[in-house]
Amino acid sequence: MVMAPPTFPARGGPVSRRLLAALAAACLGLLVAPEPRLQASSACQVASAAVPAAAPGAQPPGPAPSPLWPDEAALAQVSPELLEQLRSDPYVYFRFINRQWTRRVCERFTDVIPSLTTVRLHGDAHLEQYAYTDVDRGLDDFDDSATGPSVVDVSRFLASVDLVLRRHGWSGAYPTAAEAFLAGYRKGLTVEGYLPPDPAIVTRLRQRPRRDTVAFLQWADSLMLPLADDAAKLVPTVEAAIDEFARRMRPGLPRDYFRIKRSGHLKLGVGSALTTKVLLRVEGPSPAAEDDVVIEAKRASSLGGVPCLTVPPAAEAVRVVAGTRQIGRLHNEVLMVLPKLGTAEFGTWWVRSWSPSYVEVDIDDYISPDEIVEVAHDVGAQLGSRNLRDDSPQAQAQGRRAEGQTVEQLERRIRDGVADLTAELFEAWSRFRARPVP
Repeated sequence: MVMAPPTFPARGGPVSRRLLAALAAACLGLLVAPEPRLQASSACQVASAAVPAAAPGAQPPGPAPSPLWPDEAALAQVSPELLEQLRSDPYVYFRFINRQWTRRVCERFTDVIPSLTTVRLHGDAHLEQYAYTDVDRGLDDFDDSATGPSVVDVSRFLASVDLVLRRHGWSGAYPTAAEAFLAGYRKGLTVEGYLPPDPAIVTRLRQRPRRDTVAFLQWADSLMLPLADDAAKLVPTVEAAIDEFARRMRPGLPRDYFRIKRSGHLKLGVGSALTTKVLLRVEGPSPAAEDDVVIEAKRASSLGGVPCLTVPPAAEAVRVVAGTRQIGRLHNEVLMVLPKLGTAEFGTWWVRSWSPSYVEVDIDDYISPDEIVEVAHDVGAQLGSRNLRDDSPQAQAQGRRAEGQTVEQLERRIRDGVADLTAELFEAWSRFRARPVP
């Protein structure tokens, strides 16, 4: 389904304030003009006077923002199919430019970030990261996990809710959904172990006929593309590393549990479309083909250039596994960081197993705004209850109280920021889809 860019009528909100500020800057040769202190034309004086001084919790003036535009080098590598999706669907575009989006969020809150609580971030929290299995559900896919201010995850997820509600023609439900998310986040911070009931969409989708294990393995085989020679040479190293991990962490597993039977290059995803991924089919608990296990090995990408994120030096894969373990709800039979593979150019890698019952909720699976409201609350609870962990219960409680106060103080500014950035997103996407096809 293709969603037309919405119109944003001028009103006394953050968009019109920004336009007035730009007019005042053009007239007075300043970045902003909170007070009309210089002589100028009457039109400039009116514009300048209309720009309010930065209120507590409001975004202060600053340098020109980073554009919500894909990296041209990355665009040159995408498949024609993905390029067409980017041009036709603003939600796909939103997913593809997560780094640029996060950079913009960091810029909007740069004045307060030093005083904000540092939390474990999902890093790319949006509705299509929500998944379920037979027994679990929640946000998954922690490729961009790091540590930083919660405004990164909160803003990203609220924007995704806004986009999906617009897509379905349910925009009027956004205030309810946003409040449900924030209420879940606040309760997750204050009620230890808070877990809402299964959202209705999870209950409904679990009733669909499930792919059996044989069909799951056939599907996984179909995803495996031929490996390049250099990658194929690393497969024995990967096998040895996983096996060594198993001997230490799961000593009861059969000797050949991780013997690789088949491997191939994997091309899936939007935000991770350009990330190197390898899919492995291993022996599992017995020599029988029906109980083979599927494992994904993925090269961790760099989060460099995003100013408000903290990443362990030379350990990009560690942040992914740490985020999955801390925030994730879905069980992973295998989850580990691989030791260094080959030369430095191969980067750092991590692996995890795939569950045969794993399903990602597609944004077109929703049949009512109420289903989105419930998922928003559930995701808020997941982030609020898991993004702050400390060995000291007292320190953890203090951190959660501080985080709750921060979100309350910044709520209006977060909501305004989501509205502004969503408008910028549609503007950038409209320009992107209008440019000639390469």
